Amino acid sequence: MRISPVTPYRPRFKRQGFTFLEVLVVVTLMALAAMLVLPSFENMLTRNVNWEANRLKGVIHLLRNEAVLGRKRFHLMLDLKKAEYFVEVRGEEGAYKKVDFPQELRPHGFSDSVQIEDMVMYGDARNKIKDRVVTVNVDASGFIDPFWLHLLVEGEKFTLKVEGFTGRVELLEGVVDADFQETLDQ
Repeated sequence: MRISPVTPYRPRFKRQGFTFLEVLVVVTLMALAAMLVLPSFENMLTRNVNWEANRLKGVIHLLRNEAVLGRKRFHLMLDLKKAEYFVEVRGEEGAYKKVDFPQELRPHGFSDSVQIEDMVMYGDARNKIKDRVVTVNVDASGFIDPFWLHLLVEGEKFTLKVEGFTGRVELLEGVVDADFQETLDQ
């Protein structure tokens, strides 16, 4: 008697696609990964604007100190269109020239994610300045022209408030209207 060899089971159709359970596992893992990654993206946006605000704050404090100690006048030149700034110092002959030393006073552009919407200066609070170079004076007493800089970072709005007498720089969330009476009273 002859025994025929056993043939393995072969389904008629080849299996195509994934089972519901496999898709559910993959979607769950992707959702968990997104929950871990998204908060870091939000923090990255806030970090960029905080870093830029702190850098500008350092430049303003350095300018005020240099103005008082060296009895010099400075211009903080803000190019609103290019989103960058640089510093000029008044020379002996009365003309202003660009400063590139120390490193903190070299020309600096805001990071790509930070855009300047507009700027409001004391004495012209009703007019929002856009798309041009603005001169902010720092005199020999350390007084800086007060201004508000409205920034846009990935759809989020911020206001950088600079006070004149104290030189205090404050980053506020949202667009804050200029109330310079408060600035002058401090």
